[in-house]
Amino acid sequence: MALDIRQIILKIATQGARVGQAAARVSDIQLREAAPPYVRVPAGYLPIDGVTVTREMLAQLFDWLLVPPRRRAADAGLQPWLAELEADPRQSLVRACTLENEVRLRATLFRHGEAEADGARPLAASIRVLPLAVPSMERLGLHNFLREWIRCSGLILVTGATGMGKSTTIASLLNYVNGDPRFGSRNIITLEGPIEYRLQSACSIVTQREVGEGSVRDFESGIEAALRQRPDILMIGEILTRDAAAAALRAAISGHTVVATVHGDSAVGALQSLLGLFAPDETASRAKELARALVGVTYQRLVPSLDETRPILAAEQLTNTEASRRLIETLKFQELDSDMKARSGKTMWTLEADLANLVKRRQIGAEWARASANDHEHFERLLRALNVAPAVAAGSSPGAEA
Repeated sequence: MALDIRQIILKIATQGARVGQAAARVSDIQLREAAPPYVRVPAGYLPIDGVTVTREMLAQLFDWLLVPPRRRAADAGLQPWLAELEADPRQSLVRACTLENEVRLRATLFRHGEAEADGARPLAASIRVLPLAVPSMERLGLHNFLREWIRCSGLILVTGATGMGKSTTIASLLNYVNGDPRFGSRNIITLEGPIEYRLQSACSIVTQREVGEGSVRDFESGIEAALRQRPDILMIGEILTRDAAAAALRAAISGHTVVATVHGDSAVGALQSLLGLFAPDETASRAKELARALVGVTYQRLVPSLDETRPILAAEQLTNTEASRRLIETLKFQELDSDMKARSGKTMWTLEADLANLVKRRQIGAEWARASANDHEHFERLLRALNVAPAVAAGSSPGAEA
């Protein structure tokens, strides 16, 4: 009897993977034909022994994720998802779903490698595992500055590499507003591609719209449509284009609270990335708009815990003060970066400052912190300034079992 790929995924997602004597949380699952499933734990990827992924198993997964149940019954055995995959210019499809009412999955389905004897290239899937319930801000270890920012009108940017928890941070922040009667009844609209966490209206009205396969063509048209619905808070899943960036700035300047993700390797890097979406001849004017609209930027990294069984959030904070506003509008980003390091305190701090504090509190190891730092010399200075004990500062090597 063929193994049910959904049950394999469910077991991995709910039980985790063994790291030493403990079970580590799994954040991602990689499936490739003729190979074992690989799972991402905080310290890296591990193979799951005793299972080999077959084309039939992946076809079963594609069929379940891509084909509505009614059509699936009518077209049994015809693999109707195949035409949809081949018609996509990227040969890649993204879907989100709930599995057995226990976990949420965001799956990217694609082909890879060279064509085989039958002319078809191997199937593959990359799956992000999400909890069914939105984690609280306290559980995630989110800093209090986000609670202050969300009360302001303007642009809040969340940045970091893929898989660093940006969507979870934003979902937790929106759920905080939605569940707190002190905010009153807010109109919250999200634009996502796809919808990762399902938010239920509580104290606020929550409307989630899916970009791409859903009812919204793209982020820029979704923003324009959302503004006609008078949102108090507008969440933009990803700013990738010039038009989406321009629409987000317009929304923030016009008095809405806009929460969005943008690519960047630091808080300052996120601002540069956003302005980099515009043509050179409009950068100066857009920088003035950004300086006026910005509430703050948070850059985040997930670092393995001391026992390497769970991720720990390390965050960089840039709150837009009068001093930073002047530097942004004049495009003096190197000075802004230096200012963050010099003024690390209540309104801003660097990733390295947060990493050093996490090491001091023995939440993460020093070697993992060093590997995660953008500025290693700055990190070492901060570690010495905190008088971290030599044994703690030595840490353990990335990849070693706790």
